[in-house]
Amino acid sequence: MSSRDSAPKKKQAETPQQTSAAPFAPPVVRYAGILGMLQGAAGLAFAAFLVFREATGFHDPGAVISGYGTAVWFVIIFGAVLIAGWFLFSGKKWGRGPVVMLQLCLLGVTYYMFTSGRPELAIPTGVMCVVGLALLFNPVAVHWAATRYNER
Repeated sequence: MSSRDSAPKKKQAETPQQTSAAPFAPPVVRYAGILGMLQGAAGLAFAAFLVFREATGFHDPGAVISGYGTAVWFVIIFGAVLIAGWFLFSGKKWGRGPVVMLQLCLLGVTYYMFTSGRPELAIPTGVMCVVGLALLFNPVAVHWAATRYNER
C-alpha cells in the first residue's frame, strides 16, 4: 500500500444548497418574493391609472395633491417592492425589508378599510398581509435571512 492510498481523502465539494451562497431561496422566501412582485405590479398599475386619469382631465376637488404626484409616490414605493420581490425570488439577500414594510403598512390600510365600512376590500387585503408576514417570518425564512446577514 502506498502512502498515497493512506492519505486522507478530500471532502467532496458542497452542493449549492449546503453553501451560504445558495443560488435559490427556500420555497417560503420565493413565495414571499412572488407576493411582493404581484403587489409591486399592482401598485405600478394603479400609478399608470392615476396618470391616465389625470391626463384625461379628471380632477378631484377634495384632493390636496395631484394625481401625478400620487403616481410618482406609487412608482417609487411599489417599484422598490417589485424589485425587492424579484430579489427574494432570485435568492438574493436584499429584498426582505421592503416587502415586510409593505405588509405592515397594508395592515394599517386594512384597518382603515374595515372602519370605513368596506370589509369586502379589507378581508382580502388583510389575508394577503398576514400570509406575506407568515411567509417572511417563517423559521426557515428567518434562518435563511440570518445566514446571509454578513454576506457581501
